Amino acid sequence: MIERRKNARTDLALRVYFVCLSEDGRETTQDVGTVLNISESGLMLETPVPILTKAIKIMASLQEKSGLEVMAELIYSMQLAPDKIRSGLSFTGDPDQVQRFVAGLRGFINN
Repeated sequence: MIERRKNARTDLALRVYFVCLSEDGRETTQDVGTVLNISESGLMLETPVPILTKAIKIMASLQEKSGLEVMAELIYSMQLAPDKIRSGLSFTGDPDQVQRFVAGLRGFINN
């Protein structure tokens, strides 16, 4: 199969916190999910609850790099089971913050 993605994906299995934000910036849902893969442009997040907003804040606490966070936008969602939803997210916001987040998560698996 030919890979047509703009950015290569790195497989992960890393727990993160996520917060869903309404159009006016209010938090509507917060929970824990698992990042299944990540690239420079986005990630695949598996959650126990559906993501019902377009804007999502994702936060990761890693050993040396606590407090990594990034904003993302919901591209699609697919329910695999009642408590297992996979969502494709595209990063938004500050490119430097996105780069630090991606490098931090990728660096965690390489240590």
